[in-house]
Amino acid sequence: MLKIENLSVQISNKILLNDISLSFDSDKVVGVLGPNGAGKSTLLKSLAQLIDSKGKLEIDNKNFRDFDLRKRSLCVSYCGSSDEILSEMSAADVLNYSRYGRDEDVALKDRIIDIFDLSELLERSVNVLSGGERQRLNLACSLYQDSKVILWDEPTNYLDPRHVDKLEEIIKNELSHKLMIVVSHDINFLLDISDRIVSLKNSSLFNNQRTAELFEEESLDNLFDKNFLYLKQDSKMVVR
Repeated sequence: MLKIENLSVQISNKILLNDISLSFDSDKVVGVLGPNGAGKSTLLKSLAQLIDSKGKLEIDNKNFRDFDLRKRSLCVSYCGSSDEILSEMSAADVLNYSRYGRDEDVALKDRIIDIFDLSELLERSVNVLSGGERQRLNLACSLYQDSKVILWDEPTNYLDPRHVDKLEEIIKNELSHKLMIVVSHDINFLLDISDRIVSLKNSSLFNNQRTAELFEEESLDNLFDKNFLYLKQDSKMVVR
């Protein structure tokens, strides 16, 4: 579904992404890990065409760079920092605007409002929402867009533990028909939700493994230059 070849990003003299080539299949959750400054957020913004990049970027064997805004929004939705959606508009209006390029889907919107506990927030200005409330709205907007590919950058930021657990349930039970690419510093969150993990280091591709293989081969040690403890708890893969 999604393929990149020799994807690179350079701003001034600084290389943020260096010659990344990957292919992503549909109906998978791909986690993206790496140290600070490895290029994780840059990768997602490049895939969403939010920043300039060089290299090939294809969706369904078509050049994504040639898509107009409407067609792009049908293919890819991006959820970054909740601080980016500060607005005087109501949460309801922001959610409605996220449906750009598509007709209203009342059933889907009601389901998303229920999933993210937004019913009591809809008439409030986004500016008065807490960080966690804005993050839930931000995630909801990316789902209401109903694109083929969902890009989430640090989706657990500002969320309390209950909503992190709920987010994991949403990914596993509500989004199995989507391609999701998720950046997070929460390694255990990614181990739990991801079919595959792409690792970046020094702006380059470091590893690309099935999640179980990454865990069994203890690949995180070299990625982060740290010795982790690899555990199985209640059939879950956990590192400390």
